[in-house]
Amino acid sequence: MWASVGWDPTEFARQLPWLALEPPSPEYGLSLPPLNEGGWWLLAGFFLTASLMLWWVRMYTRARALGLGTHVAWAFASAIWLFLVLGFIRPIAMGSWSEAVPFGIFPHLD
Repeated sequence: MWASVGWDPTEFARQLPWLALEPPSPEYGLSLPPLNEGGWWLLAGFFLTASLMLWWVRMYTRARALGLGTHVAWAFASAIWLFLVLGFIRPIAMGSWSEAVPFGIFPHLD
């Protein structure tokens, strides 16, 4: 996303709500595209998914270790499920990563 504003920190801060990391175009299907043509989206999505899953595991195990209820972890799991459906399950069912939601504040609303 910084490359789209020429690595300028002030422009990055000013345009942050409108910047997007777009999924690969339909021509790549479910294959791995070059980084500048959607590969960054796949890489960021992988690390975001891994971090969310590990965060959920930590939340669940900490709740169990402290003798607390796990209802917050399960509520968070439902949000993770929505994230996985929109960014992973639906694109695989449709046969193209281009069906996924872009990463960005306003672009994901379009």
